Amino acid sequence: MSVEAAPPRAALAMISFAQNREDVLLDRVFKDAATGFYIDIGAYHPTIGSVTKTFYDRGWSGINVEPGAVFDDLARERPRDINVRAVVVDREGEVDFFENSSDPGMSKVAEGPVTADREGRMLRVRAVTLDSLIAQHATGQEINFLKIDAEGSEAAIIGAANWKLVRPQVLVIEATAPWSNELVNQNWEPTLLANGFLRAYFDGVNVFYVRAESEGLLRHFQAPVNVLDNYVPFEQWNLNAAVEQLAAERTQIIAERDQFFTECDAQRQKSAELQERSVELTAAIEQAEAEGERLTAQAAVLSAQLAQERELAQAEAKRLVAALSEQLMQQQEHAGAEAKRLADLVVALSEQLAQERELAEAEGKRLADNTAALSKQLAQQHSSLALATSRASRYDRLVLELRDDDGPRALRSVLPLARNVRRFHHVVGRDNSIRSTPASSSVAPPTGVSPPSSSSTQSGLRPIVKKGVFGIYKALFRPIVRPAMWRVRTFLLQPLFERLDRQRSGEIGALQGSADIGVLPQGSASIDALRHEQAQLVKSLETLALTIASNAQRER
Repeated sequence: MSVEAAPPRAALAMISFAQNREDVLLDRVFKDAATGFYIDIGAYHPTIGSVTKTFYDRGWSGINVEPGAVFDDLARERPRDINVRAVVVDREGEVDFFENSSDPGMSKVAEGPVTADREGRMLRVRAVTLDSLIAQHATGQEINFLKIDAEGSEAAIIGAANWKLVRPQVLVIEATAPWSNELVNQNWEPTLLANGFLRAYFDGVNVFYVRAESEGLLRHFQAPVNVLDNYVPFEQWNLNAAVEQLAAERTQIIAERDQFFTECDAQRQKSAELQERSVELTAAIEQAEAEGERLTAQAAVLSAQLAQERELAQAEAKRLVAALSEQLMQQQEHAGAEAKRLADLVVALSEQLAQERELAEAEGKRLADNTAALSKQLAQQHSSLALATSRASRYDRLVLELRDDDGPRALRSVLPLARNVRRFHHVVGRDNSIRSTPASSSVAPPTGVSPPSSSSTQSGLRPIVKKGVFGIYKALFRPIVRPAMWRVRTFLLQPLFERLDRQRSGEIGALQGSADIGVLPQGSASIDALRHEQAQLVKSLETLALTIASNAQRER
């Protein structure tokens, strides 16, 4: 990864959190990098002794590997980093890890029986290799520096890694025996040198290596950490911060003391004012007590007067209560008598109202029944009238055309004879009318015009022939035809006469019933009109029957 140029550093001193100032040397190398990536194996605490704290605060990020109980603090304070709870060795799986509670920095992977002090515990933790860690979390990522502090597991970590692929710019590896300056890197340094890493610096605890392709970084390791690196150890910075805090607290305490003294002076002044006010209040209390004694004596006099007035009022109240009680009893007796009278009146009116309601209901029911019966009779009358009208239309057709296709067989057999008779009667009647007309011979023809002889001959023969035929009809056919037509008339009109007689009888009975109950039917005007129409219909039918019997033809 290319190193980005950082903005100019502030004049403030750098805070070094690492135990042997490893972060000062790394800052010297990467002071111009605004961002970067690191891997910290054995990260321990996020602040105390941390090599990566300075770079995290500058915006860098990376991978922190820690198996101990301090991992929770690390994960909480480094949310931007990848925090892995495990140990890095030469195999995958689980291993035993001894966590030293008295000196957590000496916690390590247990390769055999642990003979440390009793203050510690054995844990079963996850084990990964450096290659798998990078493959899982940093594939293709440029690593600026890799720090290894594994308390004896350095050889296993370095021997199992593929340094042809894992190429951090700087390696920081703890390379001494515990609590000494004796180098113990003889077993693993040759592996690094053989894979293109150059030894850059030994600070008494750690050995710094630079990859061969970044050989130009060796110049930053020519001098040990010194005052020119412009750094402040975390302990000193923390102490200075504590001193500054104490100074601020001292200043605040002094200010609070001065404020307290000021408040005390105010309280003393207020106490003097209160004392003066107390003297004034004491005098006022004495004056109030004298006034109270005077008021007490006056109250005693007023109490005696009030007791007398209360006795008078009680006597008057007793008298008024007795008078009002007697008057109230009289009014109650009067009210009771009036209430009884009104109750009896209400009972009588209720009974009368109930009787009138029953009569009204009975009368309403009777009127409803009469109305229903009359409505039914009126409907029957209308139906009969419609039937009679239909039959009158049929009879009118019978009279006009002498046809009745739906009539009895006897009538249908007689009607052709009646049509022939009517036709013959029409011919005879027309000849008679011609004969009775003044003769045309009485009118003088025009001068010089004489009628033809054939016309005179026909005019003389036709009346003779017609007269002879009419005489034969009168002598031979009319005595037979006329009685037959009278019988047909009687046969056709007999059912109509019987129906009309029954209807007249029913109407007379209905009128008599209405007169008996004293109620006129609602449709009396309609019944009178119906009766009138029936009478006219009967007259018309009788006229038509006589017309049929006499064989006289009517014009349409």
